[in-house]
Amino acid sequence: MKPQFERVTFSKGCSLRVYHRRVTEIPFEWHHHPEYELTLTLNSKGWRFIGDHVGQYHAPDLVLVPPDMPHTWASTANLQRGEPHTAIVVWFSGPWLTRFLDLCPEYSGIRALLRRSFTGLAFDKSAAERIAKRARGLLASNHAPVCTGLLSCC
Repeated sequence: MKPQFERVTFSKGCSLRVYHRRVTEIPFEWHHHPEYELTLTLNSKGWRFIGDHVGQYHAPDLVLVPPDMPHTWASTANLQRGEPHTAIVVWFSGPWLTRFLDLCPEYSGIRALLRRSFTGLAFDKSAAERIAKRARGLLASNHAPVCTGLLSCC
């Protein structure tokens, strides 16, 4: 099955995009895009498909998908009945992050993280829980705290 190309747009003056997805189910939507994607899935369990990997997920689930890697999720159940499946998705470009890291060598560990995400990277539950605790901040309209928060958790 050929993945659909997804065009991710960024607001003027923003170097990343944050999307708060709340749906009755997470459908299988096989797609790819040139941006990195960091997805925090909440109140959901099901199947995660990234490249040639198929595995189960159970919220909180945190995954970094590299550029142009076909991927999707498909839910099988929500964890809190009556509440929507939720995903907080952060997209950013590799060139933007590389320039940022060139200016801030304090975050050199992020380079290694990006290299490890070459085929997709699922974080452990403790990292997912730390990001989930900061979920409200991720949804702020001012993305400067988002950048700082994500970098401090990774």
